Amino acid sequence: MPRLSDPITRSICISLPPIPDPPSTGFSAAPIIARRVQRRIVEGYRKLLSRLLSRQGGEVSLDDIDYDVVEGCWLIRFQAADSDMVLAVHTAAMAETLDMPNLCGFDAEDRSRDWLRRIEITLNVLLSHQPNTAAPVSEFPPDPHWFGCQN
Repeated sequence: MPRLSDPITRSICISLPPIPDPPSTGFSAAPIIARRVQRRIVEGYRKLLSRLLSRQGGEVSLDDIDYDVVEGCWLIRFQAADSDMVLAVHTAAMAETLDMPNLCGFDAEDRSRDWLRRIEITLNVLLSHQPNTAAPVSEFPPDPHWFGCQN
């Protein structure tokens, strides 16, 4: 369930598929690449959320992105005049599930982009029912090398 993980620091939590441990037989780049893909997914989500919230007219600044090892999720720190609005929009966005068992599979880039598009559609519908909304504008698809899983 999306939540403000810490109301004092104002963070939202994004859970992505877990990254498997590397094999005990030697070094594997897969966990490193998967972590990079996760970060790029979260950066794309942060940009989308920031753009949609700022179009809404609210004062919001989405800041740092960090991985919380204890919680096993990505945290986006933010400052906002209306924290409840940020949480409500984030909760609606996280209703779209990311179906991606392998973060560096051949289709990871497409699945990630599709997930961000579905979130954008969901949020545009949600925000269109709020006052002071502007026409939705899409910035996707991003650069094809955006996710870093090119073979």
